[in-house]
Amino acid sequence: MAVAVYHRIFSILKSKRQARINGSFTTEELDAAEKAVIRYIQKKTFSKEVTLLQKSEESRGRGLCSSSSIYKLDPFIDPKDRLLRVNGQLCKAEISAGEKHPMILPRKSHITTLIIRKMRNPVLNQKMADLPLERVIPAAPFTHTGVDFFGPQEVKEGRQIRKRYGVLFTCLSTRAIHIETANSLDTTSFINALRRFVARRGNVKKIWCDNGTNFHGAEKELKKSLQEMNDDQVRAFLSKESIS
Repeated sequence: MAVAVYHRIFSILKSKRQARINGSFTTEELDAAEKAVIRYIQKKTFSKEVTLLQKSEESRGRGLCSSSSIYKLDPFIDPKDRLLRVNGQLCKAEISAGEKHPMILPRKSHITTLIIRKMRNPVLNQKMADLPLERVIPAAPFTHTGVDFFGPQEVKEGRQIRKRYGVLFTCLSTRAIHIETANSLDTTSFINALRRFVARRGNVKKIWCDNGTNFHGAEKELKKSLQEMNDDQVRAFLSKESIS
């Protein structure tokens, strides 16, 4: 933070403009301060290497002595931020510049230790609630099943483009999944998908469905159609199959 303050003061004095010194810092200011600190420890630890690379015309590690501790890293000085970085073969990879060419940090440095501590903070674990009974009792696959919808997906039938939906059945105890296709989101299509599922996986005792309450960010069409589904007709089919 002190380095960020210094940089802000220097910038104000250089531009000769009036600005608040004690205001909140932007991301760009904090990033510039961090790079300034790293640039300082690089120059302090690898002074010979930095000098040789600065004199080198292409700044690609030529002129470094093989006895240098960073010789095998094929180091170069990034012209954008003047940081000592590792050269490599990832120039054409679709990743950030920092991932392509990581910064070189001295092994024995307090700054290096602080950076490692920031990146290796312990992960906070949230205390989980007890699992439902159906998730923990031994049972045949799909005895207790959750059902959900996804889609629509466009498919081509002949010369026509039609919408089809996926019906996702999830076993609550084994986490196995079974997917059926629904031609539409009406009651008959869902019952037909459910009938095919039962015919393949055997009898089901209980089925959980959230009635489309999780589709707030999905297609309006999907949410609306699920709300209009004939609940009584579905329940009648389930009762006939002894499914709760």
